[in-house]
Amino acid sequence: MPSKRSKLSKTTESASTGSNVAMKTAEAPLKWKNVRGRRGGLKDMMNMPMDVILEICLHLHPRELLSLCRTAKVFHAFLMQKGCKNLWRDSLKKVDGLPPCPQEMIEPAWVALVFSPYCTECGKGRAPGVYWEFLARFCATCRKRKLVSESVVDFLIKHWENQGDFSALLSKRAFIGVEVVTGFNKPCYLASQVHDVRTTLNRIYPRGTYAYQRSFNTEGRDRADLRRKLASQCRQWEQNEQNLRDAEIRNLLNKRLADIGSRLRKLDWGPEVDFLHENDFRPLAKFKPIWLAKPLTDRTWQNMQDELVKRMNDVQAQRLEHELQVRLIQRWPVFESAGKELLDRYFGKHPEMLAYGLNIGDLALQKEFCEIMCAPADVVVDKFRFLALEGQLIEILERWQERMCKQLRGLIVEAEVVSPKGINSLDLATTLFSDCNRPHEPRFFPDVVASGVARQMDDHPGNDTYTKFVSRQRHAACCYVDDAQLRFVQPTDLMREMIQMCGKDPDTVTAAEMDALDVRFVWRECAFMTWRRALEDASCEDQIRGWRLATAEETSKLKEREMQVMRNSTSCSLWSCTRCEVPLPPMTGPDVEEHLRTVHGIELSDIADSDIRLNKTLASFFLARESLL
Repeated sequence: MPSKRSKLSKTTESASTGSNVAMKTAEAPLKWKNVRGRRGGLKDMMNMPMDVILEICLHLHPRELLSLCRTAKVFHAFLMQKGCKNLWRDSLKKVDGLPPCPQEMIEPAWVALVFSPYCTECGKGRAPGVYWEFLARFCATCRKRKLVSESVVDFLIKHWENQGDFSALLSKRAFIGVEVVTGFNKPCYLASQVHDVRTTLNRIYPRGTYAYQRSFNTEGRDRADLRRKLASQCRQWEQNEQNLRDAEIRNLLNKRLADIGSRLRKLDWGPEVDFLHENDFRPLAKFKPIWLAKPLTDRTWQNMQDELVKRMNDVQAQRLEHELQVRLIQRWPVFESAGKELLDRYFGKHPEMLAYGLNIGDLALQKEFCEIMCAPADVVVDKFRFLALEGQLIEILERWQERMCKQLRGLIVEAEVVSPKGINSLDLATTLFSDCNRPHEPRFFPDVVASGVARQMDDHPGNDTYTKFVSRQRHAACCYVDDAQLRFVQPTDLMREMIQMCGKDPDTVTAAEMDALDVRFVWRECAFMTWRRALEDASCEDQIRGWRLATAEETSKLKEREMQVMRNSTSCSLWSCTRCEVPLPPMTGPDVEEHLRTVHGIELSDIADSDIRLNKTLASFFLARESLL
């Protein structure tokens, strides 16, 4: 039979466990507090000879001397004894421009005020700024308790103004104040000084004499003036120190950026580095690791290299865009001169295209001209390169015209309007377009292409660098049909009735057919208008009836007036010379008359209808815009 296991008593077991824990505790290594620097490096310093200690302390900056004083009680006791007073003074003399210690403070307290960021009242809260007039730093909590607003001082002065001869006793100049204090809307003063002044006045009032009052006021002013002078000197020193720190930070940062640039050049990013230097590294402003005012180490570079290389691809895109902008700025005057010459020749043969408002901006956006403008920097771009495209100009502008028409027809399709078979929807007399923001200003085709409604593309999203550049140029209002800005105007019942007055079908009649009728409308016997201007007014939602067709006599008189207005107009090129063998671009009325007189020797009174030709398409648009009609 096996023997029974013996059981240890709880007392014995607990004693054994306790001894094991004690052994483990004794064997465990001591854990040091994680502090910077060498541990225990100053433990034998106080065993040195006194002369050696003083010699070491003489080489310390006041900030370092203050830190040593706060390191241990033994250093605090040594440095705060009266025998070390000269030590603090000699250390303060090493700080250039710092005013001497005020009489009301001892040197250690002055050093703590200048170099320690803690509150001088509680010693715990952070107070990075010094109120030099008060010779104190205040944290947010102590600031509310130690300072009073200007209104308290004003109330005290006003109270004693009613005390007879004491009216001259108090002056705000005798109080030491600060103009700007965080948390206060008005200048602030020390609550202790205000309390002392109030107590003194209450004490001397029953027995005060004029001489005593004057002495009290003079001493207060002198004391405040001295404090303000000291504060001014301290602020100047503080600003100089800040400038030195800023210069040091800039030097470190510039050295770091230069080091990063040299490392990037080794990775074949030389052009991008030059671009960064030209722009003060602003393209990498959001990449924080490069903006640390510290020397660049190999380990730091390894940590940032991959991410920095990724961002350099964006820098490369910005560089290429900048270089393109420079080339475009240099080449634009050449293109502008050649483009105007090409358009003048084209309009001489195709004056009907003037109604589209075609300009050099539309020409610049065409593929052929874009390729020349965006050619590499080593390609010479002169005027002859653009003029060489004159043979392709008709094809280029027909392609541009077709694209504009296609975009406008798309607006009609979106409005779910069914056009008659065999008729272009843009040619109908009831086809009008308007700006979504200005629905009361409708436009016929192709007048809508020339208007500002279809030429607003500066802020259009998705534009490339070249398109944005062209759209910003003067006299280059590029055409862009934005379906969010432009809308098709549904024909109103009044528009249909007015067309029926002319004996035409409003569903199929074209604008050319209406122009051929050459009719005029009268509104309420007070306004005569062309059919285009009348239909534009009738297309508005707040349309007003009262229209009729003008009689033959009224129409004849109105046409004479219209012809006079067009001949005198200097705002639109409506006329062409028929005597020139080479077609010239259309001219204004005064210009064509001057041309006939100087070139062909025809005076104004001798000009016949066969000498000049009127662009009827442009004339109809011009009359539709004239307020005289």
